[in-house]
Amino acid sequence: MRSGSSDDSLLFIGLPPFNPRLLVPLASPRVQSRSFGLYSPGSVHGKMLKWCGAAAAKAGLMHLAGRFLAAPVDTVRATEEIRPILDGKALADLQDDWKKSLGKEDLSCALSLGEPTPYRKITALVFGREGEPLAVAKAGCTPAAAALIANERAALETVGSMASRGMVSPAPLGHGKTGPVSWILETPLLLGRPSPKALRKEHSAFLVELARGTVQKMPLDSFGIWTHLQRALDSPDRSIKAGFEAERPFVAELVRRFQSMRAEDADEDWPFTAAHGDFTPWNMRLSEGRLALFDWEYFLPAAPAGWDLLYFIIRVQNLIAKKPLERIWGELEAGAYHDAIARWEKQADLRVPDRRILASLVIMTIAFDSVPEWICGDKSSYADALT
Repeated sequence: MRSGSSDDSLLFIGLPPFNPRLLVPLASPRVQSRSFGLYSPGSVHGKMLKWCGAAAAKAGLMHLAGRFLAAPVDTVRATEEIRPILDGKALADLQDDWKKSLGKEDLSCALSLGEPTPYRKITALVFGREGEPLAVAKAGCTPAAAALIANERAALETVGSMASRGMVSPAPLGHGKTGPVSWILETPLLLGRPSPKALRKEHSAFLVELARGTVQKMPLDSFGIWTHLQRALDSPDRSIKAGFEAERPFVAELVRRFQSMRAEDADEDWPFTAAHGDFTPWNMRLSEGRLALFDWEYFLPAAPAGWDLLYFIIRVQNLIAKKPLERIWGELEAGAYHDAIARWEKQADLRVPDRRILASLVIMTIAFDSVPEWICGDKSSYADALT
């Protein structure tokens, strides 16, 4: 199994074995057990695999078995979006550049291969000589992946300049390009506990603080995704995101309403605020009373106020509670989440002018994957609106 590579840093145990999503390095038990922090399976079977794997790694069993099971990174099956990164020489060159950026002579990396989408990237947890986590790295070799990495870098620089009592975000440690691969290094946020699936005071405190610190009034059609959606939905070949095919009739009705809507139908300027863009429990932890918030690649410098709040509610209800979008919409119209929205409006001293419009925008961007599409496309009209 070890033929093709004499460098242990390029040998990995792939999990699950037949369709790897996590590559655990041939390293110390400490590194191997911590590597499972990158693995977030959705299925019960995947969660059991993660628990058993982490326990085996901590006990040293994976380290022993790895001498026989570990294989060169070149042998890992992957889609074309990340295949160039999983070349032995390319990964070795990438690790050399990370060593230089971090000022370290030795490191090892666990690799998460990400979701097979057009925006696919690799996420790495980088460890030092003693098994200490040094950084989280993101690496991609497509133009779309490079655009998202650049957006995350800009986001970290923006939020890093804001004094925050309610949130801690990663600090950028370096960035660059190694061959065709764009990458960024960030401080790892591993402390604390996983975020609950319900909105808590830590979530609200951050959202209120972010809103108060970045609020501005603008016409609704200044929102870049508004105009992007209007153009994209006019295209005859538009397609709904995988996983939402069964909801096509409901989403089509939202589209019909949206296409007949004019920005002036909102009879006042809207409050806009910065938004994380993917504000969900799996992108955050709770640490010492603050929100440790990572994965900023969908950052929006200005979005209709309440965007992150509605996004959190809809994503949790859809992906975790397994409710269809149409049912969530019905619950929103029936006032099921009124208290959470009203409480945030009161604390932030802001008002969402039309919750139906905001909810329909959030749902459509989820169903059509519009946020990354817009970030990776032409944002000139949005930039003009902010100048």
